[in-house]
Amino acid sequence: LLDAGDPAEAVPLLEKAVAADRNFARAVHLLGKAYASLGDYHRARRAFRHLTKLEANDPESHVLYAAAAVRCDRLEEARRALMAAIKLDANHKQAYRYAAALWERLGDAERARKFRARYQALKLRG
Repeated sequence: LLDAGDPAEAVPLLEKAVAADRNFARAVHLLGKAYASLGDYHRARRAFRHLTKLEANDPESHVLYAAAAVRCDRLEEARRALMAAIKLDANHKQAYRYAAALWERLGDAERARKFRARYQALKLRG
């Protein structure tokens, strides 16, 4: 249903899957994405926060959490999640992209510039 572009139909099914097994990481991941697709970033943030506990060593889960946290104006949560993603994978392009945007929003242009430069360098490497 998500691939078909119908997150509203997917949400109840994914919520049932997660209710049946809160440790079903793939369902939690998809539920977070479905919520985000619907613009429900508060629920997406909670789903992705849970995902970071289930997949603590996956930088992508931390980046998803950070992206949703920014949308909820939870900037400190986003900062911590992005730093965790970068610590897990120093070459995770999207972590640097989101970090640049976050630091820009926080008013630290110099730090934002450094993260943006790192993102650009990684992007050029492929």
